[in-house]
Amino acid sequence: MKRYTVYTVCLLLFAVACQPKHTNKTKPTEVQSFARTFKKYPPETHFMGSVEIADQTRVRFTKHQGFEQLTRGVPIGNSSTFKIGSVSKMFTAVLLLKAYEKKMLTLETPLTAFFPENRHWKDIQVKMLLQHQSGIHNFTADSSFFSYRETAQTQQMLLGKISNFPLDFTPGHSTEYSNSNYFLLALILEKLYQQPYAALIKSEIITPLKLRHTYEGTTITAAAQPNSYTYTSHWTLFPPTHLSIPLGSGSLCSNPSDLNRFLSALFEGKLLQQNTLALMLSARQQFGLGIKEYVFNDQKAWGHMGSIDGFKTAALYFPKQKIALSVCSNGTANNFDQFLQELTSEFFNRPQLQISQQQLLQYTGRYQDPTDPKHQPEFSAKNGILYLHLSDFKDPLRYKGAHEFVLDQIHANPIHFVFDTKNNQLTFKQGTFKCTMKKQEQG
Repeated sequence: MKRYTVYTVCLLLFAVACQPKHTNKTKPTEVQSFARTFKKYPPETHFMGSVEIADQTRVRFTKHQGFEQLTRGVPIGNSSTFKIGSVSKMFTAVLLLKAYEKKMLTLETPLTAFFPENRHWKDIQVKMLLQHQSGIHNFTADSSFFSYRETAQTQQMLLGKISNFPLDFTPGHSTEYSNSNYFLLALILEKLYQQPYAALIKSEIITPLKLRHTYEGTTITAAAQPNSYTYTSHWTLFPPTHLSIPLGSGSLCSNPSDLNRFLSALFEGKLLQQNTLALMLSARQQFGLGIKEYVFNDQKAWGHMGSIDGFKTAALYFPKQKIALSVCSNGTANNFDQFLQELTSEFFNRPQLQISQQQLLQYTGRYQDPTDPKHQPEFSAKNGILYLHLSDFKDPLRYKGAHEFVLDQIHANPIHFVFDTKNNQLTFKQGTFKCTMKKQEQG
């Protein structure tokens, strides 16, 4: 049985009125620090987009680089918007939880109360949709998805596709990310309020929080929607997904400033009651209700990541520091996670501890879990960095000192490796899982 989780890629496709007024002052030391990070990710080849970091009283850092429209040379700026993909799920979840507070439904309401014709959904509750425990197949992961991705779809067309899938697992018995869950939640909201999803987002969240650059994508023409790009030897326009398809799961557009305002309002109790927010943050396998738990450089954050077309978004709130950090990109060279890790490392002043190549050699080699012979991580060293080899990937590890190394991950808990060179073994720790491994051969 798999007891640990390693992710090396992002999930594909849908991965304030009362707020203190922000100013645009930034500490000089922070500006200099981030300048070094951005120098590694130039807009010509690595990263186009916007970043904002804000606390309760001011903007700590903001940066724009690259172009909204490459052919017309329109630069990214304060008013630029981005398709935010699965970050939209936080907005959908807030709408649903607001309906729950109004007693329009319960979290245990069965899905068949809204879709009585789908009897195979009789054991699925609303909470299971919110927390990806429904077992409903992810329609964007189906092989047929790319045949209609760029074409407008009606709600009935998409509902028909989703209804025809057999369940992937018994509802409530596992956790598996599915965009189908949030499409269905959007339809439930429309049934409850007798209003379009776009109108609900505007009246319940956008207008009260004065989000000037946030909107549901289908409310504007396709020609006016933001563009995204992929990079090979140059930036290439990515054919856009029609935003009628990711309704509820990835159809919103926004920017870092608005996302930070939304997150701050959420955690300051301006969108949900405190007991409802606590429900939202009740995580299972990192998934809360429309929100995820992350760890960046040993700092806990709540939020969501999003990926749609060439767009990548991260919207994060660090509760201990009361810091909101959002990044929106319309073009990356497959390095968004690495960029985000380095940005947060710089912000929290977590420099990499140095260790010599000679010292690293004592840790190299293959180790084996005696309770699971197939689990055999291998370690190598090069240029003062220890690398983990597991299955088909190789990742650098962060040195924490005292024989401990960390594999920082965005989409799973970090993995800690604590070496005992005297006894030729290591302790492997991830979340609540822990095991001891014996060294099998010298590096």
